[in-house]
Amino acid sequence: MSHRNDSPCALITGGSAGIGRALASALGDEGYRVAICGRHEERLAEAVAETGASLELVCDLRDPKAVEAAFSLLEKEFGRLDLLVNNAGVGRFLSVEDTEEADWEAMIGTNLTGTWRVTRRALPLLLAGKAGAILNVISVAGRKAFPGSSAYCASKFGMLGLAESIREEYRGRGLRVINLLPGAVDTPFWDGIDGEWDRSRMLRPETVAEAALGALRLPPEALAEEIVLGPAGGAL
Repeated sequence: MSHRNDSPCALITGGSAGIGRALASALGDEGYRVAICGRHEERLAEAVAETGASLELVCDLRDPKAVEAAFSLLEKEFGRLDLLVNNAGVGRFLSVEDTEEADWEAMIGTNLTGTWRVTRRALPLLLAGKAGAILNVISVAGRKAFPGSSAYCASKFGMLGLAESIREEYRGRGLRVINLLPGAVDTPFWDGIDGEWDRSRMLRPETVAEAALGALRLPPEALAEEIVLGPAGGAL
């Protein structure tokens, strides 16, 4: 799809696979110029080729200098930002006793602090357009605690609290904050998770992307604050 210079622009963190890649394709079809952000250059290049995204940004959200460099390039190439998708996430299922400092830092540093860092940097751009939106891909683990997931749940509960506070702080200034809480989704996230999982029962990334688009398509006077989306057969 061709894009004009006045096309809306979106930034997706964790856009090289799974929900992020599905959203990149869906938003491109909606007429957005899309920038995808991730840590692995090769995977990003593949995602750009597959989705037709306009810009790849190699960036670890735990590194403030890398985030600043990514936004500098985004501003140079796009000159605007209409939608931020906070999708990047790290998950490890460990008991409290088995959770090491490195595990805690990886999940809190990416899922919570990384989301805060990117959102804080994106806010001036989003507010400049008078009709910006933030889509936070969180997890049902942001509302419900699960055993063996203390660090992951802490990061996601924190992410939800951060998002809801931002919504209230900027309510009335043209910024929509949408929280998407999917259950199990068949993505590469599960490749490294121990256990037997029936991935045929999981949601498809494209289904999650379609739910997100439904919320984004609503007229400016309407806001889908929170969408909980789970497998029809129940939690795995």
